[in-house]
Amino acid sequence: DGSSGDGSSGDGSSGDDSSSGGGSSDGSDNENEDSEIDTEPVLEEEIVYIDDCEDLKELSNRHRQNIDPIIDTLKGKLVSSPKTEWFASLKKKYDTSVAQGTDYNNQDYYNYSNTMEEGVGGTSNISVGGYYYAAAHTHKKKGYPIFSYVDVKKLVVLYNNCFVPNQPYVTLLVVSNNPSDSANPFIYAIKVDDISALENKVNGIYDSLEYSGFTDGKDREKAILRDDADAYKKNKNDLEKYFLEKYGDAGLDLYRADSNLNWSELTLNETNAVVSIPCAN
Repeated sequence: DGSSGDGSSGDGSSGDDSSSGGGSSDGSDNENEDSEIDTEPVLEEEIVYIDDCEDLKELSNRHRQNIDPIIDTLKGKLVSSPKTEWFASLKKKYDTSVAQGTDYNNQDYYNYSNTMEEGVGGTSNISVGGYYYAAAHTHKKKGYPIFSYVDVKKLVVLYNNCFVPNQPYVTLLVVSNNPSDSANPFIYAIKVDDISALENKVNGIYDSLEYSGFTDGKDREKAILRDDADAYKKNKNDLEKYFLEKYGDAGLDLYRADSNLNWSELTLNETNAVVSIPCAN
């Protein structure tokens, strides 16, 4: 789903067999059903929204999700499978057998798991729905290292379809080729800051007049991705800046990690230059 340097693109699939390419871009994709999900209603005010930096650091917790070996595997896939995408779907399931009532904010009451798969048709079909709350994927070698429109849409779908207490932890990561230093791939993450604003941005792009001639959803998203590729090619030396100009004020936060998964938030300053703000270790 990374916009390709040669102008090609994936089909924007999302979920095991569901496609985020068809129909409206409203986040209403078919989701993976989790028959064991806790169905008790959760009030929004019961959920504690943690700092993004703390959440990204928590992904590396060896006693919970332990994402570091997942990232290492994806780095290896950049070398062994440069023409396709690989992805890992991350899940955190509320364990009612050990939980004391409905203390959804206690992360010790969750069981963590993940699955690693090769993308179908060159794109990553991340799992959504139920307890799935995050995903990490690669971009093809010919693709651009930053997130595509379909990636941003997948973040919306992932957020809207997951177990409500997991929403503060929803994260989409990409591991991508670094043309100037192949031994140190780019590692980026995006998180939701304002889901309504982000939905409006995604839907606004999808519904824009320039794509109205594409009645098939997949064809429309392919057209959007082709334009992504053209824009990324023109801005290949300032991709972070271009991405932040497009999405930075639309309810989304962008982060970049070093090789040791130390995270920094990327923002634009008053002169429109990219500023890296390290997360406290």
